[in-house]
Amino acid sequence: MTTVQTATVVAQFHKDVFAAAQLAARAGVTMAQKLNTLILAKYGDTCPTFEQYRDDQKALAQLAKDRKLVDNQWVRKPYAAAIKARFGALPVSQAPEAVLKAAKREADRAAAKNAAAAAGAPKGETQDKGATESEALESLIARVGLFKCLDACINILSADEKTKAQAMHLRKQAGKAAELVAKAA
Repeated sequence: MTTVQTATVVAQFHKDVFAAAQLAARAGVTMAQKLNTLILAKYGDTCPTFEQYRDDQKALAQLAKDRKLVDNQWVRKPYAAAIKARFGALPVSQAPEAVLKAAKREADRAAAKNAAAAAGAPKGETQDKGATESEALESLIARVGLFKCLDACINILSADEKTKAQAMHLRKQAGKAAELVAKAA
């Protein structure tokens, strides 16, 4: 059996798309390298303080505003990413309020993690849970029999003068239901 392969047509459009994508990839790498060099020149191997980082971000936002740009994220986000890449994390405020807030967030995360861990059995295992009251009653009724349980409930109601009339009505209804079930079987 012979297979026929069709030739792939590479048009100018495809070449232009490829070139644009390649240029953008190089530009991204180039921008990251330039930002890293600038950060290294200003801060060296020491991560900027929170105040220095905040001031840098404000200055970048102001430059965008001065140029009447609608959004300043295109410069603030790459700068933040470069700081994070260079130092492993963004600077953190050491103000007492910020430290307390960070501690609370961490405690909340730990509590949520513990709650999630306690929510079920470990992966691959089953967890025995006690039956709910409703499940326990349904199990008992299924084991003893519906009409035997109903008869016992009616007997309890019959013992009290306040519910004796309702018990007699229920006994008649239970009898009719038992007859219907017996006929169907």
